Amino acid sequence: MKTNQQRESIYTPYCYLIGWSKQNKFYYGVRYSIKTQCIYSTGCHPDDFWVTYFTSSRYVAEYRNLYGEPDVIQIRRTFKTGIEAITWEEKVLRRLKATISDKFINKNIRGCIYWDDKLRSKVTGRIGSRRGRTMQEMHPGWVNPVKGKTAAERYKQDYTCYRKGKTIKEIWGDNYIDPRSQPFTIRSKFLGDLFFNNVTECIAKTGLDGISIINLKKGIARKIKRRKTTKHFFPNHDILLII
Repeated sequence: MKTNQQRESIYTPYCYLIGWSKQNKFYYGVRYSIKTQCIYSTGCHPDDFWVTYFTSSRYVAEYRNLYGEPDVIQIRRTFKTGIEAITWEEKVLRRLKATISDKFINKNIRGCIYWDDKLRSKVTGRIGSRRGRTMQEMHPGWVNPVKGKTAAERYKQDYTCYRKGKTIKEIWGDNYIDPRSQPFTIRSKFLGDLFFNNVTECIAKTGLDGISIINLKKGIARKIKRRKTTKHFFPNHDILLII
């Protein structure tokens, strides 16, 4: 049976290099996943590389389709944490100026995209297909729903007037339950359990404000501080929790 230390050692983020030497094209990347295409349940490991993991770059996929499998497949460096691996990859790519080098097919460094002619032409082509065309021309039968309406007509009539004169229960239906009307219990470190039928009763009896009760309802124990302006009766430094 493997010890915890042995299990943790399986997770090994790494940086790698692949390339097609005949085309003089290379790709430098990083692997730090703990879920995707991993051989071991604890996370990625160099054993994954080019067995279950073939990089996430679509540019690498294009080159594989064009020129076949790369003849350069190398693990360049391993790390203890994913942050170390990501930081090292960024450092190497910036030193190599990979996004503007003819040798590398990397197109971004930590999400910063380099717009080459190929990528720019793709985006321009998509925009160009819509340039100069109206919505009616692209989508026959389309009608502008806000044409000729003021802001008040677009929003106030469609939303405010719909709710005017109605209660929340009438708007949301019988399934709506007002959380302020539900009973709950406050557990005090010094006073024990205190039961209340609703929020209004709790405010009246304890002196807590509504915001404090809302924060308690989030399920987090909170320490009560005694101040001159407070009116609650809980002892100084009491800890409250709604159960």
